[in-house]
Amino acid sequence: MAAEYDGIYPGEGFDEDEATNAALCANYTVFCPDFFTMSNSAYLVYIIVRLILFSFILFLSSIIPRDFLKTFTLYLFIPLFCGELCRVAVEFLYYFKHFDMPEEAAGKMLLAEAVLDKIHVVFATFVYYAFLGASIIVYWGLFKAFLNPESFERCKIGIMFNVVACVPVVIVILMFLPWGGVFVDIRTYVKYVSPIVLGIIMIPCYLRTVFHLSWQKTMLDSKIDDRLIIRRAKSRLIWFTIYMTIQNLINIPEFIEAIMYLCVYTSKDLKDDVGFLNIFSQVTLWASISDEARPISLFFCTLFLVPVYRSAILFCRSKPELNFSPVVDLTEYRR
Repeated sequence: MAAEYDGIYPGEGFDEDEATNAALCANYTVFCPDFFTMSNSAYLVYIIVRLILFSFILFLSSIIPRDFLKTFTLYLFIPLFCGELCRVAVEFLYYFKHFDMPEEAAGKMLLAEAVLDKIHVVFATFVYYAFLGASIIVYWGLFKAFLNPESFERCKIGIMFNVVACVPVVIVILMFLPWGGVFVDIRTYVKYVSPIVLGIIMIPCYLRTVFHLSWQKTMLDSKIDDRLIIRRAKSRLIWFTIYMTIQNLINIPEFIEAIMYLCVYTSKDLKDDVGFLNIFSQVTLWASISDEARPISLFFCTLFLVPVYRSAILFCRSKPELNFSPVVDLTEYRR
């Protein structure tokens, strides 16, 4: 599935065998200018820039106040950062493979490269399923905070988020442990049915939110409240709806890919249908592109569409203005 795709693979586009690759930098010690072709240099810059972008989100998270959307963001960007760090390490190992070295050292380097690459794939897969599951809970929580703040207090959104946060871990375990027998089928169905089910759940949540925002235009924001998720709940929900619109559009190719893969997996006739397989290959390509684009889109959506992050970067402040005012107990006003 496209969720396991880890982008442009290190060294992609090279036709030389390993011996030729090793000889490429045989005359150099540390810096090998022959390695830095246009494609290699562009790829290295690309992954380093991604790492810097993810680091920037983590930095902003460290200076903004505690927030429900901050928890959701860290839930996605910590594994994104770790996965990208592994990706950079794989590229550096690939670079040093081009120098002369003992056979034993080369073997260890190949093993390390394979392990780090697999770790990156695991993190990328985790983020994919984590977003699909956790975004539904976050979206629902913001909707409840907007529609009925008191019912939001009773819905235990934090507990629900923690429970759903465990689901991607189970999916990753099922996908990457060396199962055999009937577990192979279970792994396949979990891998492809999960995004379909989560996508179907998201559709009514999204449409209901858009409907309420469209028909309750006169409903004002609660600008003063000691609960950050309640304060300006309407504007936060509007921004997050735009956020989810972009992410849902990016997820469409993988949603279609999952459906088509299950059709091929369960139907013998479709496995021999050349026309269907050609369409499926194109959908898989677009799903792979979506996978590569998702982390970047998450970065920009978080930076500009999540209010606490937008405030932190645009107004150069680490905390909302309310935090600098005296603490006022608003409990009696909620009764």
